[in-house]
Amino acid sequence: MEKLSEIVTAIDAQLTETLLENFYAERKKLNGGNKWNGPLLQIQGGGKRSRQGYAFHKGGREELQFNVGFEDDGKYFRYGVAFSLEPSQDLPDPAVQLVPKMMLFNRLIEHFPKLLNLQMWVNEGDRSHHLPTGPIDSHWMRNGVFIFLGRRVRVPASGVPRRAIADAAHVLNMLWPLYEAIESEHSRATGNTEYKAARLCWNTNYWHSPSGREGKLTDVDTFEGEHGFGHEEWLFNHSTLIDGWKYGFIQALNRSQEKYQGQHLSLLLYAIDHNSKQRYWIGTIDDAEVLTKRDARRISHQFRKEGWLRAMREEVRSLELNPATLNDAETLVNVRYRPESLHMFDDLKPFPYRLLKSARYGQLQRLVTPISSILEESENEEESSGRNLSKTKATRHVSGGSYEVDLIQTQWQQSLENTLSEDVKGAKVDIERTVGGHRVDVVLALGKREIFIELKTFGPARKIIRDALSQLMEYAYWPDKHRCQTLLIVGPSEAGVEANTYLAMLRKRFGLPVHYLPYRNGRIAGIADWLKTLPE
Repeated sequence: MEKLSEIVTAIDAQLTETLLENFYAERKKLNGGNKWNGPLLQIQGGGKRSRQGYAFHKGGREELQFNVGFEDDGKYFRYGVAFSLEPSQDLPDPAVQLVPKMMLFNRLIEHFPKLLNLQMWVNEGDRSHHLPTGPIDSHWMRNGVFIFLGRRVRVPASGVPRRAIADAAHVLNMLWPLYEAIESEHSRATGNTEYKAARLCWNTNYWHSPSGREGKLTDVDTFEGEHGFGHEEWLFNHSTLIDGWKYGFIQALNRSQEKYQGQHLSLLLYAIDHNSKQRYWIGTIDDAEVLTKRDARRISHQFRKEGWLRAMREEVRSLELNPATLNDAETLVNVRYRPESLHMFDDLKPFPYRLLKSARYGQLQRLVTPISSILEESENEEESSGRNLSKTKATRHVSGGSYEVDLIQTQWQQSLENTLSEDVKGAKVDIERTVGGHRVDVVLALGKREIFIELKTFGPARKIIRDALSQLMEYAYWPDKHRCQTLLIVGPSEAGVEANTYLAMLRKRFGLPVHYLPYRNGRIAGIADWLKTLPE
């Protein structure tokens, strides 16, 4: 095929029964744009002549646009997504609309390691520059350039082959989660936020893994009373991400799934310790999307494929409980969110009964007062909590007795042993190296620099830094040594503005070389770019 009109028709046919089949309906949900009933790709010019022209989705000039087209006088055919910063009569200053989304692209691209295999380049006039696949340098965030992420294939004499058509459809589908993330984040950042309260079952492992019957309901007429655990107990475990999304379960959404499916909600989460009867605010999820039943079945299948469901069942069995209920798709996952949308409070915040009309699991509650007022009142709450959040390890029983082992940390170490070598070229990676009588979780050696890395798999950033910092200082300096050049704390959550400000103060005022990065999809997110910022 040589005519773009034929190629676009063939690609759209390949998109049938994929995520992009109903692209414009999904786009309207994300950003409220006009719904268009036509095919994804709209030809913009040269579609009837051989080996000329390009096409992108309607409305794509102000977005990361799905784009296909010919390049270099028809010698090449491209397919993927683009930021087009070329001024036009309708959009004389595209950088105004696109630079904020390019910044989101830079923050989110690390969540999609599969996309790193694609090509990335920038066209500026008649010149083309190949770029490393990843964040866009600020130099290119200006009018007059065209930035592309996807594939560029040579066109043989016979025209664009069928295999390229099939690959184009595959690549466009691969890129949908990135587009979805950028538009979702941008819509949330520019809109007003109304929170709803949702109750989670009690957990003393920061909702990373089941913690047993401690603090839970004992009434056998309730799910947690009968089974000793709840399906929400993995809600904050970010070691199981799919395309940068955390998928989990919230009971309060289950009965309302038909009403809210496909919608984005901001949630204020709370739980009750039934030993003390005290209620606690846990944190917020600023942009949670309620899954359709079809998506829940698809993701449940992925959980089985990745072995995550088997691991969840083993964690329940390790507590001498029955995991038989971890099977039905509709009670395994019903919500998803981006890890950076989760904001756990540094400490659980006790609050009085009067702030919520009901504490029933199966209902979302609309907040009648602003969230800031609710949290301010909670700060003054003086009820005794009696809580215990120090249990961060699962107990496993083996022949000859039992021992405590952090199963998640072991998984992290196994993943990092492989991915750090890929992400940091030329680095040597040691797991559990013995240093000064202690075993350091990970040691990364790069040239003359050694970095001690402490992994913390549970909790908000403030607690993680508090616990990890003293350990790293002992490993590096006790009693009067200097064993490494840099200290790195790695946890499951984003550091946030206050935590980063605190660490920057420690570096500036005390010369302490301590940093924090999040763990994402088997990798330390952003470590390659972070290394470039370190002093020689």
